[in-house]
Amino acid sequence: MCEIDGIILGELNTYCYMVNTGCKPVAMMSLQNRYIDNAKQIVENRNNLKSYSEFLYEGWSTIYIYKHDYLLEVLKSSPNEPETVYDHWILGKMFGYSDEEIGQFIKSKPIS
Repeated sequence: MCEIDGIILGELNTYCYMVNTGCKPVAMMSLQNRYIDNAKQIVENRNNLKSYSEFLYEGWSTIYIYKHDYLLEVLKSSPNEPETVYDHWILGKMFGYSDEEIGQFIKSKPIS
């Protein structure tokens, strides 16, 4: 297990804080696989937060940080490549964006 420090630890701590305080239902970050186990340990030792990771590409994974159990199902069901307005809205809500910001994003993109 490779210990996390510096900028990566700061980013991870910030995401944990935002999820724990309710600013974001879910946070995510990409990490090299050598850091995933340590990141999960850090997350799960902070105020009963939970983590889930998925393969991103060779040598890298995405770690998701969440607080409420039901969000794991939302994470697993969410689109990897959003195409519709609904896809973008779900992802926006999951990552803590306001309806206004989601709406502005949707207006700015050619979405089916």
